[in-house]
This record gives sequence, structure tokens and C-alpha cells, in this order.
Amino acid sequence: KISSQNGVVRLKDNTVKLPAIVLSGLQTQVLRAANKSLNWQAAFEPAPSTRMQASPEKSAQSQPSSWKVTLDKLALENGSIHFEDKSTPAPVVLDVQNSIFELSDSSLDFAKPLPVRAKFQLKQGGQFDANGKVTLAPFKSDLQIKLDGLSLKPFSPYINQVALLKLNDGKASVHGKLALKSEKSFAGQFSGGFSVNNLVINEEPGDALFLGWNAVSSD
Repeated sequence: KISSQNGVVRLKDNTVKLPAIVLSGLQTQVLRAANKSLNWQAAFEPAPSTRMQASPEKSAQSQPSSWKVTLDKLALENGSIHFEDKSTPAPVVLDVQNSIFELSDSSLDFAKPLPVRAKFQLKQGGQFDANGKVTLAPFKSDLQIKLDGLSLKPFSPYINQVALLKLNDGKASVHGKLALKSEKSFAGQFSGGFSVNNLVINEEPGDALFLGWNAVSSD
């Protein structure tokens, strides 16, 4: 469902003002097959290119728009994503639920930093929160993030893929500041702390304890 209300278009001065565009109830799946191909890859494959000479008309269209567009809020509410990776000995399954994404004060000025917030829960255990500012061009973001109680057990097939070990239990949490930017190359910096609690890794076969602890953390 997409909703928008009380938008204003002024042809006299080429302005469009929208209070909000809200997309609610989005559902999608990200599936990785045994051959490591993703179901989304085909959708984003570039179309066959055709050689065409640039025309004056096309060059004119590439000029900056004279329109001024402002959008107070662009939001996704109550979204869900089902992720399944079948490239491992047993499928890795994660379900993102109750996701919220909100971008405020948008416009055609892509160099302007925009307030952003995001939040979602994992059915298998865990909750993610982020808020801060993002610039679209060139891309840059400064975010305060918090990942709380992420269940590690669903990731056990990744360990079992390289060793005869089984991740039976564990919860991870992360909090801090994440800075990302993309200019000549993509770069990121994180400062914060983490914790891994109730970790249990057992051997296969036999189920003997290989590694475990009650709590490990840093600030």
C-alpha cells in the first residue's frame, strides 16, 4: 500500500511539495540457491546496450531540473523480508519483521544531509535500530546504531560449512557510531562496543563442547 496526502503543485514557480509518501506492508524474499545465485540478480541485470549518438535534445534533458521538489517524509512501514541461503549444508533462514525506514526533508538537492532512521526485528531473535544523517551524492552517512540480542544459532551452517562444529547457542549485541562514505572508493569506520553472551559451540559428531562462555564484551 502506498499513500500520500495533501500534496501541493505550483506550476507558476515550478514547485512540488509533499508532506509524506508512505509505503506500508512491503513483503519480499531474498533467496540464494545452492549454486550461490540470487533470485534478485536477474532483475538487476543490465539490458543489452545499444550504440546511439548523443543528440542535442538528449543533452538538453540532462541539464539540472528547474523544478523544486520537497518531501517532508519518505517512509516504509511494517515491511518484511524472508532470507534463505541454500548454498550451505543446511539452509540459513532469517526473517526480518516489523521493519521501519524513514527519510526526512528530501529534495532534489542530493548533497544535502537528510535525517534517517531505521528499525527492524528478526523472527529468529534480535532487534536493530539506527538513526542519523545520510547524504545521497556523494554518498555519506553518520549513524548511531544498536543491534540487540542477535541470535547466532541461525548462522551455524556457515561454521559447519568449514569445520565439524555446530553453533548451538549465543546472542550478540553491538552499539556505536558507524560512518560510511563513497568517493573514489567505499570506506567505513565504526567506533563502539559489542558483547557475545551464552556462546555454545559443539563438536560433530559426539556433541562435545568445543568452545563456550557466559559473556564477553567491550566498550
